[in-house]
Amino acid sequence: MSADQVLERLCGACDATGAACCKSGSIFLTPAEHDAIAHHCADHADPAVAATFGQRVSLHDGFAMLDQGEVCMFPDSRNRCTLHERGLKPRECHCWPLHVC
Repeated sequence: MSADQVLERLCGACDATGAACCKSGSIFLTPAEHDAIAHHCADHADPAVAATFGQRVSLHDGFAMLDQGEVCMFPDSRNRCTLHERGLKPRECHCWPLHVC
């Protein structure tokens, strides 16, 4: 199976659940994930993106939690993660749909 086929299968699993994991709760971020996403948000054309990310993150001893609120701030209009294509999708999010494949 090619990488594109795997990605389509994972996206299909996400689509099948209506991207339920992106709708509420908090996402665990490693320090590296937090830093990479924070840099991505800071480089975004809209400064509100960085501000929103900063407001949704709580830092703990060695990790961070991203509060999704009512919905994650990173899905596109098709409920697909915009961080994924940049290699920034958190490990917790990336692995979530594997159990429904």
